[in-house]
Amino acid sequence: MAKYQLNIKLLSDLCVSDGGVYNSIIDTDCCHDEAGFPFIPAKRIKGCLRECALELNEWGKHIDICGIFGEEGRSDKGAADKRATLRIGNAYLEGFEAMREEAAIHHGHVLFHPQQILNCFTSLRTQTSISQETGIADPHSLRTMRVANKGLVFIADVEMPTSAFESVKACCAVFQQMGIARTRGFGDVEVTLSAAEHMGVDSANTAASPGLFPHADFLDYEIRLEEPLICKSIAGGEARTLDYIEGSKILGLILERIRKNMGGQSAVNAFLEDEALRCSNAYIGCGGERFTEVPAYIYSIKNNKEDYVDQRYHRQVPEGIQLSQMKHCYVRKEGKDLFTLDVSVEERYHHRRPDDKSIGRAVSKDDGSNFYQMSSIMAGQQFYGRIYGTERQVETAYTCLAEKESAFLGYGRSAEYGKSCIRIISTGSSKDTSTENSVSGTELVVKLNSPAIIYNEKAMCSVDREDLLEEILSSLGISKSDLLEYEIYVNFTTLGGFNVTWGRRKPVVPAFDKGTAVCIKLNRSITVPSEMFIGERCMEGYGEASITGPDANPQNGPAPDPGQMQYGDYLESATSLIRSGSIISCGPTSNNHSLSVGDKGQPREFQIDEIKIASGSLGEKLADRMFLAWLGASARENAQNAFTAKPEKYRPTVSNLLTGFDGYTKISQVEKTVVSRYGKKSSKKEEKLRYGQEILDKAKEEFGESKERFCKEHGIAGWDWLPEAYNRYQLTYLRELLVAMKLKIRSTKIEEQEG
Repeated sequence: MAKYQLNIKLLSDLCVSDGGVYNSIIDTDCCHDEAGFPFIPAKRIKGCLRECALELNEWGKHIDICGIFGEEGRSDKGAADKRATLRIGNAYLEGFEAMREEAAIHHGHVLFHPQQILNCFTSLRTQTSISQETGIADPHSLRTMRVANKGLVFIADVEMPTSAFESVKACCAVFQQMGIARTRGFGDVEVTLSAAEHMGVDSANTAASPGLFPHADFLDYEIRLEEPLICKSIAGGEARTLDYIEGSKILGLILERIRKNMGGQSAVNAFLEDEALRCSNAYIGCGGERFTEVPAYIYSIKNNKEDYVDQRYHRQVPEGIQLSQMKHCYVRKEGKDLFTLDVSVEERYHHRRPDDKSIGRAVSKDDGSNFYQMSSIMAGQQFYGRIYGTERQVETAYTCLAEKESAFLGYGRSAEYGKSCIRIISTGSSKDTSTENSVSGTELVVKLNSPAIIYNEKAMCSVDREDLLEEILSSLGISKSDLLEYEIYVNFTTLGGFNVTWGRRKPVVPAFDKGTAVCIKLNRSITVPSEMFIGERCMEGYGEASITGPDANPQNGPAPDPGQMQYGDYLESATSLIRSGSIISCGPTSNNHSLSVGDKGQPREFQIDEIKIASGSLGEKLADRMFLAWLGASARENAQNAFTAKPEKYRPTVSNLLTGFDGYTKISQVEKTVVSRYGKKSSKKEEKLRYGQEILDKAKEEFGESKERFCKEHGIAGWDWLPEAYNRYQLTYLRELLVAMKLKIRSTKIEEQEG
């Protein structure tokens, strides 16, 4: 696969919408990321290129549409050779990497607020629907649309075989329009295809991977999502994604690289010969720590978001405390503290145009058009997993993953989705005595970290608790005669899947869901591994279980007497009782930036710490735009007190100064015009000269302090102005002052007439 670069230059304003509405002012918003940078989704680009290929075929030029863009409905047919060979990424602004890094460094500063960045590259366009009968706007038809500004250049990374280059280049030559309202002046583009100027994260893995541990039989890895990821669920297909990465996807990636680079299908068969291979699911994490499903024995307290109850130890709850089984989330336990981490999921909206391409939009009728949405795991999150196997299998997996960081996972990976960066964290041996790989004692807690498919003695899938217990005891080598007592806390789910190679759906079966826990007490002390797999399809990540010893059972004090205190005091005392016992305090850890109050009493997100902006940087563009808006606000404020005479006296002078104002490049030209125009000997001319000079002097005086005030208010340092910029800002302030004065004069006149 060769790498190329797709350049999209906007010849007119462009709106590529994702269907979302973020406020009540804008009816149709353009696609932008969480930092405020607009972008063009890859699926829109690929769809437009495919339409261009269809047109070229109609004109007589042969384009292998199925070979380049993939065959429609391939997932239903399952043939791997029908997969798209063209892979397109989202198109981002030219110089996006540097701007995004600058925005990340100054995250939280008001200058780099996402709305400031978005307004720097986009504009608002307002339009109405005109009645054909009356020739006026239809009632309630006013609509506002956000557009990316004309002149911007977007760049998308492209991967494809060199044999497809000429065909795709021909499609780019006829690619002239995209987006919304392309028949009304929007969406004109110029698209070119060239060799990639940079390799980015797609290059060979330049970061040194940790060395392979001697006789390693497991490997830990991290997946960082560069793009949203779709992991189809049995409940909703691509419209409802799982919030974790299945082990089967990692296994598929390894097998694909073995097939391509290590000897084809025979090498794959040799790799899978030993049944010791296990690829665990990859779950959300942070700081190198993997989080897993909350155990089923953890319960939450109503109206209490900080504390949770462990039902293994605290069965009787004081009156007034309501418990419910904790909802699905990922946790990591440290002592009695339970840290939670949520997976951020987003919805993206897509459409397919009618088969008749003369219709410029999808209309959702029986014409081949369609509206649909996809649920995906948001980019920027990290997931962690582990691969188990023999020494040979782990060494092979290490070679496959270490050779290249970039990988494409999940559904829709030929455009917009699935681009990931996989990094090996460490390798090790379960036989190494220096690591904590075993648990000893008479009490054990076995918790499922992934769904488990259990068969009963009749060879049927079972969700019977006794069958789960039998499977666990058998895997641990424990006889039922050694069992004194046990407790089972269960979650249930349904599993399915699709075999791409065979083109067939996998059986839909009931299973025990992750979070299920079995607590057992034995009549003798045993030593068992801290991790194991049970049930069927373990190679794909199912049946992963962790084994721990019991937590220390806390000793609770006497329950409070509700008859001797007020209800509120009793509830607080009862809560304290639980907290001192089996309650687990929660320290939430979130991927999202939450607003918190700073030392100065204002949200930290918008706290002002002085930053230095460089010439030609994104910060300079943002400061320029913000300063112009600030000048307008300052001019309107100062115009209220800009009169020494009656407002009406200034009207002719203000009107004359505004006439032809756009032709000036510096304020000295305005002064020269005032002197030459009003310098003749007459009382009226002298009066206009005095008023004109008064306005100019006031504008220069107030503008002289504007830069220092603006930088101090917004925490900006090192912002240098060139003479051209100084003149432009000064003229802008004068114009805004004149406009505000004219408005003041008119409003004063109206007030006098009404009075």
